[in-house]
Amino acid sequence: MDDVKRYGDSAIIKYTKKLDGVQLKTLKVTTEEIKQAYTLVSKGQIRSIVIMKKDLAKSERVLLSRLNGMVISSNGIKFFQFPASAVISQVEKHTILVL
Repeated sequence: MDDVKRYGDSAIIKYTKKLDGVQLKTLKVTTEEIKQAYTLVSKGQIRSIVIMKKDLAKSERVLLSRLNGMVISSNGIKFFQFPASAVISQVEKHTILVL
């Protein structure tokens, strides 16, 4: 991931060759290639992909709403960011958060 962040498309092309054995010249797909791809699948397959895309987008929105305020550090430790008005106190070994 660091390579992709640092080097962008060239890193993706490098790893595609290394991992998939495919040498790409570019990541851009031409209109002709898209048209050709549509001829290789059925309308039912296309409908299924559209439905899966919608379902995935919905799931991602739910997941993001649940992760709101959570920060996971590089070592995997979860932290939560609370609004400044939150009060955290400890009562008999239990942490209580009051928003």
